[in-house]
Amino acid sequence: FASIQLNESNIVWYTALSGGTLIPNTTALTSGTYYAAIKDATSLCESALRLEVAVIVTDPGTPSLVTAGTQNFCQS
Repeated sequence: FASIQLNESNIVWYTALSGGTLIPNTTALTSGTYYAAIKDATSLCESALRLEVAVIVTDPGTPSLVTAGTQNFCQS
């Protein structure tokens, strides 16, 4: 979950819209529905509402060389 790019900091992830289990940032990201809350860094209070986020993880496959020569690939 640490690899998700967000516009906000201090986002915490849960397995349910209310209650549920806190998901550690070290957990590998897999496809599914997760719920995000913002945690205030000073008071440690969390937002009352959680945002439902649908995550789809796909494997783009291994690129192949289609012409002779050197090709450079960038991670996106």
